[in-house]
Amino acid sequence: MVEIVFTRPLFLWFLLSIPLMVITHFYLVRYTKLKAMKFANFEAIRRVSGEKVISKEMPKLVLRVFILLFFIFSAAGIELWYQGYSNDYNFVLAIDASGSMSLDDIKPSRFDAAKEAAAQFVDSLSSQAKMGVVSFAGIAYVDQRLSDNARQTKSTILGLKLKEAAGTSLGDAILTGTNLLLSEDQSRVLILLTDGQENVLEKSAIDTVIETAQDAHITIYTIGMGTEAGSLSILPKPVQDELARYNVSFTLDEVMLQNIAQKTSGQYYRATDKEELASAYTEIASHTKPTQLKKDLSYAFMVIGLLLIFLEWGLVNTRYRLIHFRE
Repeated sequence: MVEIVFTRPLFLWFLLSIPLMVITHFYLVRYTKLKAMKFANFEAIRRVSGEKVISKEMPKLVLRVFILLFFIFSAAGIELWYQGYSNDYNFVLAIDASGSMSLDDIKPSRFDAAKEAAAQFVDSLSSQAKMGVVSFAGIAYVDQRLSDNARQTKSTILGLKLKEAAGTSLGDAILTGTNLLLSEDQSRVLILLTDGQENVLEKSAIDTVIETAQDAHITIYTIGMGTEAGSLSILPKPVQDELARYNVSFTLDEVMLQNIAQKTSGQYYRATDKEELASAYTEIASHTKPTQLKKDLSYAFMVIGLLLIFLEWGLVNTRYRLIHFRE
């Protein structure tokens, strides 16, 4: 799928100047022609030259329209997005730092296992990808903006602490990660790891956040970690038994995580131990799947516009004068 996007669409209002230029052009051509007919003896010219007098205004007008179009599109920040294959991504790692991540069903704890796997993921990347780090609980925190310093990224990840803010806001984590990735031109990937479910934002707000990530051409991989038994262990025994009786899943919302990944051309992974967690990161690191790639055309359009100005200037002063003789 190929898509044209304008990062500064307000400049497209200048397209309204094109009809005005066309009207002005034909008015001036008519005015100049009347003026020329008043002072020129075309009959004498035809008798001497044996040629027909013709106007070459249309090619000049078309050329000027294209010049204006290229400059307006350049000012509007024209970008071409297309489907391509790439393993050269910029990543944001969004890691759940809520209280439930302290559970030890994955040794030494979910949080420590998540940090260790993320640090190994940084080591596994062969490209010079930039990486950012976001941790989240009830709100999201930017722990590191995009950087190509792998050592710094690992240090940031391993230094993460559990947050005191109650709740789990997947939507805030996605939105924060999206904002970090927007400044880069390379393919954008957000890896969202959680053992919980959205309990801060409404579903409609989550849908809006996902659409924002889609519009920014961000691929989201989701990882749901933890075992059912481990999640239930924080509840009183009578509550555990009641949930088990009705086969109710607690904490991890796999449906939402699958939905987030599917809508953003990503993939969902389930990790109930350190091996599955490491495998999920390994697979993400090795992906060369189709992804949305961007080509900024603004500078190219500006250069083309300048070249057309010189072309138009040359033609106006040579072949396409107002009066041209042809046999």
